[in-house]
Amino acid sequence: MDKAEQRGHAVVLGASISGLLAARVLADFYSTVTIVERDVLPDGPATRRGVPQGTMPHIPAARGTQIMGQLFPGFLDELAAAGARVWNDGDLSRLCLSFNGHRLLRSGTIPNPESLAIYFVHRPFLEWSVRRRVHGIPNVDIVEGHDAVRLTSTAKRDRVSGVVLARRDSGVEAALEADLVVDATGRGSRTPIFLDELGHRRPPVDELTVRIAYATLPVRIPAGGLREYIAFTAPEPGRPLGFAMFAGQDDTYMLGVQTVA
Repeated sequence: MDKAEQRGHAVVLGASISGLLAARVLADFYSTVTIVERDVLPDGPATRRGVPQGTMPHIPAARGTQIMGQLFPGFLDELAAAGARVWNDGDLSRLCLSFNGHRLLRSGTIPNPESLAIYFVHRPFLEWSVRRRVHGIPNVDIVEGHDAVRLTSTAKRDRVSGVVLARRDSGVEAALEADLVVDATGRGSRTPIFLDELGHRRPPVDELTVRIAYATLPVRIPAGGLREYIAFTAPEPGRPLGFAMFAGQDDTYMLGVQTVA
């Protein structure tokens, strides 16, 4: 888009992977994009409070990494250079998966394997890698250590006009005007409350209670010590225990065990 056609200011609440990708796209359409994050972001691939399941075994979706590669040219090569395991030959012997007692096929290859390339990289490292790229976009700014405490609107309350921020260390508030506000804060989103305060009904919510307990830890395995990139056994009737171990960068696997009540 021609810069003369760009709109004004967009605000993204949350510097998660979804928030970072949203900011990357908005940067093509808005002259200024501000990301607001309640955490003070680590200067490296470290877990943080705002991503409570960041240490769990994760696999970014194949289509998701394709999109990241399109938004950030060379990004996937950077992940591979940093030690990410890349499953792009369709070799099913690299995957050990069992659902409800049924083990998936572990021989042969899938058709057209390059269409389903999977990058095995741990969640904190992936977020940090995306954040580094977003930091390099000239019209994107990240404001850390701030909470979004309420939305502002026009006098008729027919359009959101910005957001009020509060510093987490002092509580000092400041208003941020915006032509667009995107909520990428995830399950802790306060947008329903904000809309209620502006006189709009909250959207309906459906909840499904799931009682799961889990624990995780990283395990370093020397290169070549384990052929599989993923080992996963889901809970099944009569056995509420589950197990997962996913490969990641730097020969580190993430091990997770869970039980279902």
